[in-house]
Amino acid sequence: MTEAKARYVAALVIALLALALRWRAVLMLPVDYDEPIYLDAASQFASAIEARDWPRLLDNRHTIEHPPLVKLLYALGTLAAGEGRGQLLTARTISLLFGVLQVALLAVLNPFAGFFLAIHTMSIKYTSQAYLEALPAFTSLLAVVAFERSGAERRRPDRWLILSAVALGVTAASKYTYLVTALVLVPLLTWRQRQRLQLVVLFLSIALATFLVLDFQIWVDPVGRLLDSLLYHPAYSQSLHVVSQHLPWWQQLRYLSHSIPWHPGVFLLSWDSLIFALGLLGLPLLYHRRPLYVAWGVLGVIVLLTWPTRWPQYTLIVTAPLCLSAGTLLSSATEWLDEHTGLLRAPRTLAPTYEFWVFGAVIVTAMLVAVSYVQMQYAQQMEGWTTYVTRNASLPSDTVRALAVDAEGRIWAGTERGLACFEAGNWRTYNTTNSRLIDDTVRSVAVDTGDRVWAGTDSGVSVLAGDEWRHYNTENSGLLDDHVLCITPVRTSTPASETLGPIWFGTEQGASYLNQGEWRSYTPENSGLPGGRVLSIAVDSAGRTWFGTWGGLAMFDGQAWTTYTTQSSPLVYDTVASLVVDGEGRIWCGTLDGISVFDGHSWQTYSILSMDLRFNTATVMAIDRLGQIWVGADLPVGPIGAAAMFDGQEWHDYSAYFSGFRHAPLRAITADLENRIWFGTLLEGISVYEGFRIDPDASE
Repeated sequence: MTEAKARYVAALVIALLALALRWRAVLMLPVDYDEPIYLDAASQFASAIEARDWPRLLDNRHTIEHPPLVKLLYALGTLAAGEGRGQLLTARTISLLFGVLQVALLAVLNPFAGFFLAIHTMSIKYTSQAYLEALPAFTSLLAVVAFERSGAERRRPDRWLILSAVALGVTAASKYTYLVTALVLVPLLTWRQRQRLQLVVLFLSIALATFLVLDFQIWVDPVGRLLDSLLYHPAYSQSLHVVSQHLPWWQQLRYLSHSIPWHPGVFLLSWDSLIFALGLLGLPLLYHRRPLYVAWGVLGVIVLLTWPTRWPQYTLIVTAPLCLSAGTLLSSATEWLDEHTGLLRAPRTLAPTYEFWVFGAVIVTAMLVAVSYVQMQYAQQMEGWTTYVTRNASLPSDTVRALAVDAEGRIWAGTERGLACFEAGNWRTYNTTNSRLIDDTVRSVAVDTGDRVWAGTDSGVSVLAGDEWRHYNTENSGLLDDHVLCITPVRTSTPASETLGPIWFGTEQGASYLNQGEWRSYTPENSGLPGGRVLSIAVDSAGRTWFGTWGGLAMFDGQAWTTYTTQSSPLVYDTVASLVVDGEGRIWCGTLDGISVFDGHSWQTYSILSMDLRFNTATVMAIDRLGQIWVGADLPVGPIGAAAMFDGQEWHDYSAYFSGFRHAPLRAITADLENRIWFGTLLEGISVYEGFRIDPDASE
């Protein structure tokens, strides 16, 4: 087999690997942030095409910030497959095809580089979803490959130079950021043809003509619409949505040097850090062999570091040269090894049968080692965990929405079938049949300073003091609404009395406050609450009360209200599902798009984008007795939970227990007197982690 033929066979095998890994991602990845936006644009295009309403197609300005070519391809897929799940799958498949083509093309240049790009998690993700990345990633690489193959120093253009110009025009009609290759190719061609600039003009004319033909959204007003499209990006980079992320200038290097942590179980190999390291080491060798790609990579990194919008998908503009640099290092190493030791010559003399079996044995062995390693890691992660479900305990329901601990160390759990108490290793259930609990669906639980247990339900609130029950609803009290979503007692220095309160209740209509038998209610109409649905309440050391609502964050100091929303502050998202106050008085706001921390003066954000978390939906939070922040969430791939802990310096992920075979979305977290962490889940009962267990007497 000739060397050229062997290279093409290797490229085919690597392309099949890329196809398998990306198809797995197509089926497993959740719907991502921008996918509905691009699919909506595709639906609008498809509707206009189906109706043959060409003026409506040309006048469509949906997502005008990006050229329409990729969205047009998705529209054609929509016409073939219809909308809904079929539309998403078809669009992702289109993206996948161009991602595989990019891998195959790079593998022809260097098989090692193609392999690295095939397994690169960031590339897999954004060329397997309905994003705009796959086509321009392929065509930008094609433009450079064709340019390198062309006789760019000749007087007349050859087919390779024409192909490079066309590929550059397709890239421009797909997504502007990938035109970083043009910043390399055009100056180089200009320098080479400085004595005969006609060839440069022809190259640019072909690229521009291709762009103008494919970017039909600017046909109506080419100059005006192109300016609108280009000027959108500087304005967006300074928008509150971007600025509120607080991503450092070097964030893109972090994306490049780390494998994606956000989608457990999707990516089989997480070698991005290794690829990044090999890519850096291989730069001198790549410069010696293919300096054009070094210029591409370096200029691309400069763009990534200087551009204020630091979304992870932008890193795909340099993954090809990065992988080529890493591949060049390995190919150079194998060439040196073969030349000086001859170790690689022996396998070439083996008959195909032996090659097949040796290769198969190596692959099977590697798979067994990988599986064993994963199983070992999983077993280590599972140490220290205990589970209580209806199958192994007397817990009344596997859906646990609230948890609290009383002064005696008993755990109280709000379930869909009543209130449960864990004491001395056993569960005792209170429901509407065996007690005076007002409703079996318990959504919130709290224990006040008098060790009274409050249970918020869909029919009001019940309070258990010893063996006596009391009930409060909209009919017999000043409670604002019967759907009680959260309960927060206010800690006071005075001894608890028979008179209840002070205590806050968050409801679907606002917040109610009970103190010394008197009720007060606050709604968006009579207070500073930005939303009626109050999801969480916390009281800080200064006695100020913080409210997390569906519409933002609010603070009440007893006299005046202060409201924080995404429009008026760097709050990352307006739906504040959970609140805690740490030992330094900072307010931790768990939202549906990340965590915002407010110290009274400045804000800090933790999210997927900052690579701190692999989830954004911080639905529940708690502080343990060591001051560590625990966060629970749902992963959007389905009924799967996620958990993380912040120790004051860095985040630690505890999602494996909730994202493995149990699939348990989190609904409640609390720490007991011994600092065991209790997790209430939607589908799988209660899990308890003892990794930070302490002696409560010693801690005091």
